[in-house]
Amino acid sequence: MSLWSNLQKREQLAVMWGGGVLLLLLVYVMVIAPLRSDLARMRKEVVVQKADLVWMQDAAVRARQLNSLRKTTKSEVSPLKLIDQTARRYGIASSLKRVDPGEGDKIKVWFEELVFVDFMQFLRGAGDNRQLSVDNLMVERLNAPGIVNARVTFKAETK
Repeated sequence: MSLWSNLQKREQLAVMWGGGVLLLLLVYVMVIAPLRSDLARMRKEVVVQKADLVWMQDAAVRARQLNSLRKTTKSEVSPLKLIDQTARRYGIASSLKRVDPGEGDKIKVWFEELVFVDFMQFLRGAGDNRQLSVDNLMVERLNAPGIVNARVTFKAETK
């Protein structure tokens, strides 16, 4: 404290004022400025999150509508009829030799001498509405290029 007592009153007053200003500046830089920047960042995030919330609520409403539409569509078409319609749509109905309802929710379908590419499109089309899924598939290559025999076991999705 001898250094402090060696200072004149005027110098002591200047040092106290300078220390006070320095203390206020440190409090601002260390506490207030980071809090203000965090507050501004959080306000921007809230705006973005509110927009996301509105979008999610709209998407949820649309998903419920599509789900109810899918349920009504599912109940209208039987899986056997769906296989027949899809085979006709992809032009392979003449190669469709046998359809067996099988046990439970399985449907066995036999195709003979059909074009492999058309068969693959048929499989994609049969699964488009998610009412049928392929449970088992066996494809036998024939002597002609691109021509196959196929046996498919579909599983009818029930909900």
